[in-house]
Amino acid sequence: MKKLAKFSAFMVAAMFAATSFTSCGEEDEVDPLNVDEVIDVANFKIKANANGTITFIGDVSSNAKIKTFELQDATGKKVYDFTEQNDQVKEKLKNIAEDGKVTKEKVFSMTNIQSSEIPVDFYTLVIKTKKAKTDAALGEEFKYTIGASKCLTVGSYLSIVDNKQYMLADAKSNKTEVIAESSSDGYTVVGLKAASKANSADVASKAGKVALFQGGAATDLVKEGGVVITESGCIVKINKFNNTSDGNASIDAVLIKSVSGLTVDVSGYTFSK
Repeated sequence: MKKLAKFSAFMVAAMFAATSFTSCGEEDEVDPLNVDEVIDVANFKIKANANGTITFIGDVSSNAKIKTFELQDATGKKVYDFTEQNDQVKEKLKNIAEDGKVTKEKVFSMTNIQSSEIPVDFYTLVIKTKKAKTDAALGEEFKYTIGASKCLTVGSYLSIVDNKQYMLADAKSNKTEVIAESSSDGYTVVGLKAASKANSADVASKAGKVALFQGGAATDLVKEGGVVITESGCIVKINKFNNTSDGNASIDAVLIKSVSGLTVDVSGYTFSK
């Protein structure tokens, strides 16, 4: 399934290269202390919390005072400001001169910086000094396809991890995590439930473990706005079910998973079938 064009997958290596410019004539003497402002980031982690929220964790260092350090939503609105809401970052910045000389030494260096618990969504981490900026997407906007119970062309059993939907016959021999919950007429998808609750013993026995949340509370059925966390390390927010008259539905979602530069940690949650 294609990702939406608006946002690509998390690309920390490419997007975390701070842009800076220097110039000097052939006879200019280069001042060893006149160096570019640099922002370095590492060990990014998204931790899934037991209430369906997430926590951002990471290491950040810079050879200049950090002016902006925040998480923004898809509209660019600030959701969490580390310079104002994180006590450790605030204290560190107090001790850095506002117009200190920039050298190769990292004046700001902190590991295991954590945000507060925030709702699952698409976020961009934005960090700026006076002359450098770095940003990266945390997750991606994603589409899944699933069928209502009366749909003849698309299965109601979905593997979130592999992005594959199955009819019942194939679901019995393949691992799935969720099943479409249909309206009474069987042509509209209204939610998702755990595949471990399937009427088929074969489907249930192969099901991957999941945790479902709606409005911050554990639930047996996720609807629009709900969150699915898989034991295998996927965090999904269901934004919208786009139903058609034949029972074929697409799901607009936000997907956060482990990729190069970002680890999803679900170890803090106990999964059960």
